[in-house]
Formats: sequence, structure tokens, C-alpha cells
Amino acid sequence: MIKPYFWRNYAGAEVDYIEIDHNGVMSAYEFKWQKNKAKTPKNFKDNYQVEVKVVNNENYLDLIL
Repeated sequence: MIKPYFWRNYAGAEVDYIEIDHNGVMSAYEFKWQKNKAKTPKNFKDNYQVEVKVVNNENYLDLIL
């Protein structure tokens, strides 16, 4: 069972989608329509050490298939 989450700090920085699988492994995603480089919030990076994957109009099928 995958548990979905959203992360945002008090300053408004956010990560669009986070999921934790049944083994406790966290995956994080930032959604951008165009192929832009997303900036991972420093607080998130420091606290969770998880790579935030950027999903855009060129690679979104990799996420849903």
C-alpha cells in the first residue's frame, strides 16, 4: 500500500507529491509542464535526503505506467 503526501514548509516552499511505499521508502516528485529544472527546498533536502524527481510533459508516462 502506497501512502501519498504533500510537503510544504511555513515559508511556502513545497514538494508537489510524496509517496511512501509499504517498506517505508520515500519517493518525491515535482511536476513541471515544461522541461524546467525544479529547485528542491533546502529544508526538505536536509531533513529527508531524498532525490526529488522532476516530472514533465516529456517523461510523465514513466511515472504512470
